[in-house]
Amino acid sequence: MDADRNRPSNAVGLCLLPSDLLQDIFFRLALPEILCLRSVSTSLSSLISGDDFRRLYALRSCSETWLFLYKKRSPRESMLHGFNDRSGRWFHIPVAGILLPAVHPGEDLYFLTASGDFFLFASNSRRELIAVNLAANAVKKIPASPLGPRGTSSWRRSG
Repeated sequence: MDADRNRPSNAVGLCLLPSDLLQDIFFRLALPEILCLRSVSTSLSSLISGDDFRRLYALRSCSETWLFLYKKRSPRESMLHGFNDRSGRWFHIPVAGILLPAVHPGEDLYFLTASGDFFLFASNSRRELIAVNLAANAVKKIPASPLGPRGTSSWRRSG
């Protein structure tokens, strides 16, 4: 029993690897997998959250292709699924919990686009844009455009 307590866990053993080797391993993972690694240990979280890692990961992952599907349900049960060509598998991307504070009950959301770790949704009933930052686990409502609502003449150029 004492031997089990004194034996290092896999997470601790992973943290003992040189940071360059860890970065090389992490660069091969898709973003949802990297975000899950943040909860393994504080040292891995600080490595992943570092500016250098984020910049290098963004440079290496710019050639990745993602396909996103958004299942519209109630905001508590909505699901965003993403298929990554590099890993060749589907990921469940947990945005419902992040969206919950910003989405009013009965609100009709549409998934518009994604870039990096940002996802953009549109609220049909309130005519708002909602940005979700998956890495920061944050949501922000984007104010209405100064050009006016879509479909008006203010969107068109004269001449």
